[in-house]
Amino acid sequence: MQKLKLFPVLALAVFTTALAGCGTTSISPAMTGKSGVKYGADRDGYPTMVEIVFARATPYSESSARACIVRGVEQPVSAPTFTAGVWQVTANGAMHWDGGGVGSLPFRYNLSLTPVNGTTYTFTRMFYANGGVASASPLMASSWWSPQHAYAAMQDVVGRIDECLKADR
Repeated sequence: MQKLKLFPVLALAVFTTALAGCGTTSISPAMTGKSGVKYGADRDGYPTMVEIVFARATPYSESSARACIVRGVEQPVSAPTFTAGVWQVTANGAMHWDGGGVGSLPFRYNLSLTPVNGTTYTFTRMFYANGGVASASPLMASSWWSPQHAYAAMQDVVGRIDECLKADR
């Protein structure tokens, strides 16, 4: 009899904990020490990732950058463009997601490569993607959304492009 009375209390505690993780207005502690991240807030005040910048020492040449971008991004939405010394591409990626039991969560981003002290990689316009189409929901930075995995996925893109640029030197 005592166990039956305890069950609703435990269920309520688990439910409340899950909601608190989903709706937290704090940036995930897993993002501590991740350099180059600029945060913002969505219309409800929840933290989002607005921009992520990575710097690498490898410079690019106009001739090698296009091929390396195509090889480095997982699913380009458009062909890379080169304007005023800056390469840009819009692409889809995927990140591991700890919450929701889904496992993988697609997202879309814009990536710019600029020739600053080697190459600076800037990710902007980062949104969750549904069926390859960007939604209106920006990448969230609270713990429940596993932002460290989105960061790692973008870091992997930078690593692939940088390795390709090094090989073409």
